[in-house]
Amino acid sequence: MSSIRKSAVDKIADNLGLITTANGYNFDVGSERIYRQADSPELMPTPSIIVMQGPETIENEYSDLYECGLEIIVGFVDNYNGIDPEGEANLFLADIQKAIGQQFTIAATRYGQSDVGTTTIQIKEEENAIMISNSIPGYIIGQISYEMRYRRHILDPNRC
Repeated sequence: MSSIRKSAVDKIADNLGLITTANGYNFDVGSERIYRQADSPELMPTPSIIVMQGPETIENEYSDLYECGLEIIVGFVDNYNGIDPEGEANLFLADIQKAIGQQFTIAATRYGQSDVGTTTIQIKEEENAIMISNSIPGYIIGQISYEMRYRRHILDPNRC
């Protein structure tokens, strides 16, 4: 089984892949346009979302568990043909915020046991920005920074 960290980041990417007009969102991203590394916006298919991991902090120890925080940066890029790039960027931002939500659960095995249960991942939005510039005309770009909070076992990051 993957580490708690990897499973949680994968779940975020899966949730973002649900951003399609068929699912009630404003943009058609889908799972094929979710990336794990940034590239030049002009080289990416549009619309696209980039999920990047920041540092993992260990803040507290509860019995045999670490309480962890992981910075997640979600970037987005799209081209626009309308007269309101700021409005389009705000719609894309809202789609991402809706898809990520505030918490979710992932499958996890308890340390010293073989059965698989679930653990809850908390998500807190820290800040967001949209960037519309003449330096990359015709593109809307933005990002949202989140703190993802979870617990993992001290001796095995794959278990909780």
